[in-house]
Amino acid sequence: MIICGKKEAQSRKISVRKHKVGNLGLLRIKEFVKIVKAENCSKRF
Repeated sequence: MIICGKKEAQSRKISVRKHKVGNLGLLRIKEFVKIVKAENCSKRF
């Protein structure tokens, strides 16, 4: 889940929460994309 409220907009970051893991904290969008790509590449279909 990605949260982008007033606080996040001011810091130009997004707050990320992952299912069964919890809060990942504030991340820049580029950091978030890097994490998602890495997770996607490591999954087997």
